[in-house]
Amino acid sequence: VFKDNCCKREVLNLQVFCKNSPTCTAKLSLGRYQDHLQQCLFETVQCTNEGCHEKILLKDLKEHLAEQCIFRKEQCQYCKQPVISVNLKTHEKIDCPDYPWICPYGCMQMILMKEVEDHVLVCPEMEIDCPYKQCGCPTK
Repeated sequence: VFKDNCCKREVLNLQVFCKNSPTCTAKLSLGRYQDHLQQCLFETVQCTNEGCHEKILLKDLKEHLAEQCIFRKEQCQYCKQPVISVNLKTHEKIDCPDYPWICPYGCMQMILMKEVEDHVLVCPEMEIDCPYKQCGCPTK
């Protein structure tokens, strides 16, 4: 038994249609078929963002990655860090150190989340215990 290169060449030169027909009208030799599938705009591919398992046509992949995928990275408008799109609102409200807050104690001053602890020390609306609390004074 030996390889018949002549037969192999003949088979690889046979003309075939793309498996994505009728949308793809390509007709090519069998030897170039795999190369064509890697570039065929109508081939179904999986999204390349980590966590996304959607299958998209290759022609739509760029748009999906840039605008539609909920696992795409977006820049937080406050801290400028990349955050997964689906987690962006949670990041802003909970994790973002540069998210602007209105003082929770009522002085109506805008402060960054990372400055809340420092603001508590100087906030004019912050209730503090009377200096004589240890003597029994309940006033705040």
